[in-house]
Amino acid sequence: MKSFTDFLSETFDTKPVLWTKIKEGFYKFSINHNDYVVMFQSPLYDSKPTKVDFGLIKDGDVVFTLTKTGETFSVLSTVIDVIKSYILENNPAGLSFSARKEVNIGKDSSSRASVYLRLVTKNFSPLEWDIVVKDKGLHVDFTIMRK
Repeated sequence: MKSFTDFLSETFDTKPVLWTKIKEGFYKFSINHNDYVVMFQSPLYDSKPTKVDFGLIKDGDVVFTLTKTGETFSVLSTVIDVIKSYILENNPAGLSFSARKEVNIGKDSSSRASVYLRLVTKNFSPLEWDIVVKDKGLHVDFTIMRK
């Protein structure tokens, strides 16, 4: 079984897959016959963060869990690549997203949030961005705002 440190190392070393912009705020990519979408919801006011969601397209709906596909590393790497492109193209004031905590007995319920935090701190310089993380019990909210 892989340690959490090995898991994080593999996550950061995985290259993104090719993705396409479907329309403004919607991006799509496929890994092993599974389709994923990354969605950006612009705020009503320019000073507020843009909401980011991503998930697996299953039976015409977006499922916001990535478990049991075996593609977590490629998915997260590609989502980060899409987010970087979106930032360059749209120059948002900030981004916000949530990590649901897994509720499984005997498992670390905060591992997804820990991975997201590592990805955020790796990809967003604290010299340029303020990073706020709030544990809400069943999920962790992330807000990243330009300084």
